[in-house]
Amino acid sequence: PPSSSSSSSSSPPGGERMAQTVTAAASAEVHPKYEERFRPHEARAIIGEVLKEKLAGVVYSSEEAGELTRDIAEDIRTRIKEALTSDRYKVMVHVILGEQRGEGVRVASRCFWDTHCDEYANDFFINAKLFCHTTVYCVWNY
Repeated sequence: PPSSSSSSSSSPPGGERMAQTVTAAASAEVHPKYEERFRPHEARAIIGEVLKEKLAGVVYSSEEAGELTRDIAEDIRTRIKEALTSDRYKVMVHVILGEQRGEGVRVASRCFWDTHCDEYANDFFINAKLFCHTTVYCVWNY
């Protein structure tokens, strides 16, 4: 015969309730502690370091640009996550890579976020053949 399960609305035993309370309290932190905050100047140093490593001497190729931007973004994201002291930040990396032809490029963005918790950092790289603008957004998960 088919089995059925039912749930009752009774409260869980004491040990489970205590574990749920501790978990709920830990996730109820609205803002990061000072030592957990994202530091844009440190992130900018990481971005610049990765861009120099990945792009020094590189000539722009439209066929390789997609793979190169994914590689840059993933490397930066990994290093930023390692540098953060809290795993409650969501890290997003936006990379713009293009051929350098002497034309100007303007990059703008708008975000809706909590100015007490969320931050961004950006840096750029330019050589004779290409340019790259990278922005890292760190958003606190409530």
